[in-house]
Amino acid sequence: MESEDEEDNDEEEVADVITMPQEDFPIDPQLSPMEQMLKNCKSFGEKCFEKWLKFSSHPDATVKCASLSCDFMLNAALDVIEICKPFLGEQNATLVLNSINNAIKPLQSQHLRMQYLKSEGYFVEPKPYTIDYENVNIRTAEGVHLDQRKATVSMPSIKESLLAVLYNEELSNALVMPSDFTNVTQMTHPFCGTRTQDCLAALGEDFLALQLFMDEFTTTCPIGSKSTCYKMAGCYVRLLNFPVDLLSKLDHIFLCFVAHASEMMGELQIQLSKTVIVELKWLETHGITINYRGNRRRFKVILSTLAADNLGIHQLGGLITSFSSHNVCRMCTVTAQSLKGMHALDPNDEKTVAKYEEALQNIDDMWAYGIRQECSFNSLENFHIIRNITVDIMHDLLEGHFQRIVPMVVRDAMAHGYTLRTINNAIKAFQFLGPDKQNPPNTITLPAHAPENGDTIKMGANEMMTLIKLLPLIFRFAGIRLNTPIWQLFMKLQRILDILWAHAIDENTTAMLDQLIQNYLRDFHAWGGNMTMKAHLLLHYPRVIRQMGPLRHLSSMRLEAKHR
Repeated sequence: MESEDEEDNDEEEVADVITMPQEDFPIDPQLSPMEQMLKNCKSFGEKCFEKWLKFSSHPDATVKCASLSCDFMLNAALDVIEICKPFLGEQNATLVLNSINNAIKPLQSQHLRMQYLKSEGYFVEPKPYTIDYENVNIRTAEGVHLDQRKATVSMPSIKESLLAVLYNEELSNALVMPSDFTNVTQMTHPFCGTRTQDCLAALGEDFLALQLFMDEFTTTCPIGSKSTCYKMAGCYVRLLNFPVDLLSKLDHIFLCFVAHASEMMGELQIQLSKTVIVELKWLETHGITINYRGNRRRFKVILSTLAADNLGIHQLGGLITSFSSHNVCRMCTVTAQSLKGMHALDPNDEKTVAKYEEALQNIDDMWAYGIRQECSFNSLENFHIIRNITVDIMHDLLEGHFQRIVPMVVRDAMAHGYTLRTINNAIKAFQFLGPDKQNPPNTITLPAHAPENGDTIKMGANEMMTLIKLLPLIFRFAGIRLNTPIWQLFMKLQRILDILWAHAIDENTTAMLDQLIQNYLRDFHAWGGNMTMKAHLLLHYPRVIRQMGPLRHLSSMRLEAKHR
């Protein structure tokens, strides 16, 4: 009986495999068999194209692999027709074969596929821009001679990228405008902040706002990821007019430029002024015209904010890139030494546009004010680096301050009788669910004795987010009970995190956050915590929220995912 049941189950499984998915090729009773077949062939070609695009977008796929997979898929379809020829008959088989060939004609080579992408508006081709020349010695059979090598940046048009995406009226009609968030009491979107509302008042009309992100990354290279000659500088833009559920979609983050970091970063402000700034100036003056909720409307496009890690923001802003001396904060005049015991801000120390412009007149004042060279983005009508107060919870906290507070908690638990092995076993034994299961934290490694400047641990942003959020539960399920000052400090941090990751924040909550951060940093320093630049930035978070909205929408976590 068991064998019969097994055979029945096998037959059911086979039947499930060969069942034709009706929803892929729905039958229209109003069409003739010939019309239905032609419609199905067209749908088949579109599905093949979608599968090729999906395969091509995979981070591990090369152009050649994607091309081969598409060729195999198309050849398999033609082979199926040959297999069915005895059943269809010569005439019908030829008819189906010709219909399939016509449907897949744009897919039959890599060149045709790229041409089809361009013709349909799905691909904005990057254009090379020469940014510098370098004299190099070339060795040939005739000897050594001097040659000139171009340094180029590859840059798709921001305008064309926006038009290509917003040509889809479902997306263009879904856009939200700054005026939609005027006088709101709860901040739920970047447009709720005073930065956007001030621009709206100055322009007198709605506009499209961009966030620009820059980062350096390494490409796949046999020499290894440390090979700096293969390091690239990548820049992306994101349209902030999307509703919050679409803001983090990778499809809505567009490449702005890519270049060799060694060629781009040396004179970044000059290179930006030759390339990106030129198009941004044109966009904020002329704008773009799109279909928006039944009308053809022209919107100016302005740069709202920059995003990057701390080093990247200082590079983009033309600020000094040393965080161990002089003025190290882009938002106030604190020095590396004075921030060590700071747990409250003096409003008089906030940087202003007027003082920035005054400092530019004297080289010594520039250095004291943290300026390396004038920011090229200041040449835009609606942007100034001092008004671009921005932070990044990914780099400041997940890959920054949290990597110091977690070892403090672990050391504290060890001092109260719990071994590091017990703590790591608790992390490994915890049942993570949902998204947390995809990013479980690593076990923690600490030296026998804490360094003078405090312990740090290395953990990815997603893994650290899981750990910091669930560590109280991990300890509880493992029977680790603490009621020490450092554990109470960690609980204060949990209250802060609830606000920082909130989807909606009002003024009362922001004011409470200000006080919570001051109390937390005071206790952190009192219990031996090492105050760093990233911990200091927490003090600016309430002000940034008021000007830029919830911080979750400023994070570069999704922007960095675009590298893949």
